[in-house]
Amino acid sequence: MNVRNQIIVIIVLVIAALVLGLGVATHTLILNDFADLEDEYLEATMERTIRSIEREQQFLSTSVMDWSDWDDTYLFVQGMDPEYEQKNLDESVFQYFNLNAMIFTGPDEKVIYARGFDPDEGEEREVPPQLYTLHDSFLRSGAEELSGIFETEDGLMLVAVRPIRMSWGEGPIMGTLLFARAMDEGWIEELSALTGYPIQIADIPNDPLPAGEPSLSIVKEGDTITGSTIVSDIFGEPVVSLSITQERTIYQRGILAYESGVIAILIFSGITALLFYLLINHFFLRRITRLNREVQDITGSSSTSASVGIDGDDEVAELASSINGMLDFIEKDQQVIRQSEEKYRLIAENTADTIYICDMNLNLTYISPSVTKLKGFTVDEALAMPIEERNTPASIKEIMALFTHEMENEATSTADPGRTITFESEEYCRNGSIIKVENSVRFLRDKEGEPVSILGIGHNITDRKKAEDALQLTNAKLQLLSSITRHDILNKVMIVKGYLGLAEEEQGGEMLTEYLKQAQTATDEIQRQIEFTREYEQLGIQTPSWKTISSLIESIDDTKLPIACDCAHVSIYADPMIERAFFNLYENTLRHAEGATGVQISCEETEGGLLITWEDDGPGIPDHEKEIIFERGYGKNTGFGLFLVREILDITAITITEDGIVGEGVRFRILVPEGGCRIR
Repeated sequence: MNVRNQIIVIIVLVIAALVLGLGVATHTLILNDFADLEDEYLEATMERTIRSIEREQQFLSTSVMDWSDWDDTYLFVQGMDPEYEQKNLDESVFQYFNLNAMIFTGPDEKVIYARGFDPDEGEEREVPPQLYTLHDSFLRSGAEELSGIFETEDGLMLVAVRPIRMSWGEGPIMGTLLFARAMDEGWIEELSALTGYPIQIADIPNDPLPAGEPSLSIVKEGDTITGSTIVSDIFGEPVVSLSITQERTIYQRGILAYESGVIAILIFSGITALLFYLLINHFFLRRITRLNREVQDITGSSSTSASVGIDGDDEVAELASSINGMLDFIEKDQQVIRQSEEKYRLIAENTADTIYICDMNLNLTYISPSVTKLKGFTVDEALAMPIEERNTPASIKEIMALFTHEMENEATSTADPGRTITFESEEYCRNGSIIKVENSVRFLRDKEGEPVSILGIGHNITDRKKAEDALQLTNAKLQLLSSITRHDILNKVMIVKGYLGLAEEEQGGEMLTEYLKQAQTATDEIQRQIEFTREYEQLGIQTPSWKTISSLIESIDDTKLPIACDCAHVSIYADPMIERAFFNLYENTLRHAEGATGVQISCEETEGGLLITWEDDGPGIPDHEKEIIFERGYGKNTGFGLFLVREILDITAITITEDGIVGEGVRFRILVPEGGCRIR
C-alpha cells in the first residue's frame, strides 16, 4: 500500500474514531437523558393514576360519611323510620354514587339492610359475603373510618365503612354503614380515560416489589414502556399489581435527535477530512510521489549511477539527498558483489560435486547446476522434488535418524555449532539408476545461533563404492583360490612323489615308463594350475572402469569366426579383465562350436538391467551341462575358461548363464545390473 493510500486510510480511521467517539458520547448524553425523561414521565403518570384511585376512594369515603352522620339513617337502623328504605334506597342511589354494594348494621351488629346492584347493567347482584366481615374488623380497629381496596370472591372492590351517628357526628354509635364499588373492567376503563393511558390490574408477581409509592418497576420492550407498582389493600397488605403502558414517543424523539446529530457530525467530518487530504496532497504527497517515481525509474533501469532531484529544504528534500548517497554506496557495493558472485558462480557451476541448501524440513531451497551432470535433473526439477523422490527408503530412514540425533544434540546446547557431519546416502537419477553420495553438511544459523537451514556438499562415490565392493569380493575369491589351488597342487605333488618312488623301485620295463608318464601328467597339471593362478591373481588388482562393448570386441581377432555386434553405444562397469572374459568366450566357441559360421552379440534393456546375449550357430550345450560348464576344472582343456569368465564378471555383480537349444547353438546370457551400464 502506497503512502497516499495509507494517509487516506489513516484519515478514514481517525474520522471513523472521531465519529464513533462522538456518536457514543452523544448516545450516552442524549439518549440516556431522554430515557431518564421517559422514566420520569412514566413515574408522573403512575403517580396521577394512584391519585385518581385515591380520589375515587375519597369520594366513596365522603359519600358514606354523609349517609352515616345523618339523623334519618340513625333512626332507620334503630327501626324508627320505616319509610327510609322506600325513600332513600332505590336504584337511583346506586347509580348516582356508582355503588355495587350497601350494607347497614344496627346497634346489635346485625345487618339491617344489605343490597347488591350493578349500575351499569341496572340489575341486582349478590353482595360478596366477605363484605359482611368488614363491620367486625372496623369495630375492632376503633378507627373513625375504614376505607381502601378489599378483595372479595367477585374481585377487587373499593370500600368505605363508618359508624352511624346523628348529624354532625353526635350521639352514640348505633351501627355501621358500608359502601362498596367494584374495580371491574368498566372502572379500569374510566380510570384509563382519566389518565390518558391504558391501565392494567393483575395479580402480584412471584417476586413482588414492596408495597409503597416509590417502588416502580419499569420494563422497556420495543416501542412501549410499562411501569408497574404494588397497591396495598384496606389492611396495608399487598393485594394487586397496577401497570401503565405508554408509547415511547419521548425516547423516539431522542433517537431522532441523536441520528440528526450523527449525520451532522458525518457531514462536518467528511468536509474536514477532504480539506485535510487536499492540504497534505499539495504540500507533501505530490513530492513524495515524484520522489518514488524517480526511484522506480532508477530501479527499472537497473542503474545505480543515476540520482533523484527534489527541491526544498524540508525532510522530503533531505530524504532525496540521503537516497542519492545510498545509490552511490550501492553502486560501489554492487561492483564488489558482482565480482564475488562471479567467482562463486564459476565454482558452483564447474565443480563435480553438488552444493545444496535445504530447510529444516529437508526440502531443497538451492542446488548447484552440477546436479544435472550428476543425476540428470534440471535445477528446477531437483528443487521441486521432496526427499521421498530424491533418496531411497533405506537412506531416508538413516537420514531422519541422523537428523533427529543432531537436533537432540542441539537441544542440549553442548554440541559444537560449527561441526560438520558426514554421511552416505543412495539417491535416484533421472534414468532410474541409483548412485551413492558422500554428504558433508553443517547447520546455517540465525543471529541467535538457532539452526535455520542446512548447507551440504554431495560427492559421487558410486565408482569408489563399486571398486571397494569389487576389491572385497576379489580378496575373498583370491583367498578361496589360494586355498583350493594349494590343496590341489599338494595332491598332485603327492602323486608325483608316489610315482617317482615306485619308479626308483623298478629296474626297468614297461611299468617304469608308465610311472614316469603319470608323474609327467601330474607335473603338467601343476603347471596349468600355476598358470591359471597367474591369470586369476590379476582379478581386482585394478579399479573397475567403464568399457564399451565395441572396444572389447575389437580386441579379439575374429578372422577364424566373425563376430557381429549391435551394442556400439553401450558401456558397462567391470573389472579391466573383462577383455579376458570376452576372449575366453570366443576361445570356447572356437573349440566347441564345430560347424559354427559366426558369433552374434546383442544388447537389450530389461527391468533387471542390461541383458547381453552371446550366441553362435554351433551344436549347442546339452541341458545337463548348462550349469557345470562354469565350474572350475570342467572341460576338455584347462577347465578354467568359463569358470574364469564367471569370476571376472562377478566382481561387479554381473551374472552369466547359458540357455541355448541343443542343435541350434550356444546362447550365453550376461546380465549387467542397474547402474552398471550406460547407453548413449
